[in-house]
Amino acid sequence: TMVVMSFWATWCIPCITELENINDVLEEKQKETPFHFITVSIDDSRTEKRVKPFIKGKGWQFDVLLDVNSELKRALNVTDVPHVIIFKNGKIVYRHTGYIAGEEDRLFDTIKNL
Repeated sequence: TMVVMSFWATWCIPCITELENINDVLEEKQKETPFHFITVSIDDSRTEKRVKPFIKGKGWQFDVLLDVNSELKRALNVTDVPHVIIFKNGKIVYRHTGYIAGEEDRLFDTIKNL
């Protein structure tokens, strides 16, 4: 099983753009190559209340975990968002920080080839 985990925050514009672009094609891509997609919000206690309404407003269907104390972020050595990690059979096989338009295509190609 493959799990794609995307770290993001409500105040991170590139994160939101990336997730919107992933959301647009997610179902179709998961049909091609099955994988779980999980997002991890690193919003802290001041902004975490925005996360659920934000996702609802966007109509995003994916799972969202809250990492309010940055424990998961630290455990996985994530220094900055957006940050995508791909796990295959419980091991990290790919990670990428930052986002520029079109990068989701590279991500999906990577998933297909793993």
